[in-house]
Amino acid sequence: MSGLGVMKNLFAAMAFTIGLTAPAFSATIVTTHAYSQQNYMNLFNAMGKTVVENFESFVLTPSLNGEPGAFQDQPIKTAVGEFYRESGTGSGGTVTRPNPDLDGTQLAVRNGNVFGRSDTTADLFPDLRIRNGQYLDSNDVIDMSWNVNLGGAKFKRLIFVLSDATDVGSSLNIIAGDDKFTYTIPGREYGDGERRIVKIDFGQSVDTAQVAFENSKRNDGLSIDDIAINVVPLPASVLFLGAGIAGLGLMRRRQKKT
Repeated sequence: MSGLGVMKNLFAAMAFTIGLTAPAFSATIVTTHAYSQQNYMNLFNAMGKTVVENFESFVLTPSLNGEPGAFQDQPIKTAVGEFYRESGTGSGGTVTRPNPDLDGTQLAVRNGNVFGRSDTTADLFPDLRIRNGQYLDSNDVIDMSWNVNLGGAKFKRLIFVLSDATDVGSSLNIIAGDDKFTYTIPGREYGDGERRIVKIDFGQSVDTAQVAFENSKRNDGLSIDDIAINVVPLPASVLFLGAGIAGLGLMRRRQKKT
């Protein structure tokens, strides 16, 4: 068989519903954990190799009236996939009292404290010396989606910090996979600006997942920060395959020279 043939053959301030659609997860487990640096680091360190997104690399546009700046190019492309708006805008403070350059009709990367949503990176990683950290604000849109994607790399579980999601008397529902696993946090249990660590374990390695955040109360938002997704190591057989393909290419180059 030719070298080419070988290569071809080897190749809750509202209620939020977080729906994950990916290949038939049979053992997806969703848990929430009290927010603390110790709890987060315990989960983070157990992940192994990770891809992290804390939104600190985004360049914000300064507000015209001194309010926190924002980045709003849509969709918001990150190291852990894309975030985008699915449908309309709610009626919370971000919409009724907008900054001149930020009217609550799109997602935004922000800094400062906005209606209870705020950065968590400065708390969790003090060694980074971040003074005015950034985060993703749902910005009162009714439906927000997250296409979880590491550019082809497989992953099995992820964590992130969710802020200000259950402070208006409703609940947070997390629905994961085809099994429709639901985890509910009673509204007002944590109050305005509350923070929780969310962990989602898909039970198997996947290369993409869809997470949808639905604002059923339509009058508030949430923020997400400090996302960490574990990267599943390639099996030894795949590494061997890669080495074999590289060797095949080297052999073909040598044959051309002779």
